[in-house]
Amino acid sequence: MHVLSSSCLANKLERHRRIATADYYRSKRRGFNSGDEIQDWMEAEAEIDSVS
Repeated sequence: MHVLSSSCLANKLERHRRIATADYYRSKRRGFNSGDEIQDWMEAEAEIDSVS
């Protein structure tokens, strides 16, 4: 079993939170219309990972 250290887990949770926030604002700019949720998430991941 692979056990994450508390700092590693905190970093993963923070990354997820930042991606979710960026994803929310992308969706908001689109008027929360369905159909592009996966693309929004992938772009949010790329955005967050590029500044991390």
